[in-house]
Amino acid sequence: MAKPNVLMIMTDQPHAGCLGYRSHPDVRMPCLDRLAWTGVRFDEAFAENGLCVPSRVLCRTGMYIHCHGVCGDDLDPIR
Repeated sequence: MAKPNVLMIMTDQPHAGCLGYRSHPDVRMPCLDRLAWTGVRFDEAFAENGLCVPSRVLCRTGMYIHCHGVCGDDLDPIR
């Protein structure tokens, strides 16, 4: 069986309540809303770290922050 093609789209830090597909009265993002309605959403997901770089490294590697070593907003691992 062939491996499936997976495309993971990460937006840059929107507040969860400020998305059109979540019924915000003023925000409209037609392309993102259409993707949200027709794709897979992780509405109950949370970030392991409050900083974006360690969390993004986790998403790309599947490794927890204490394993991949990127603890700050730079890509220099702390070893």
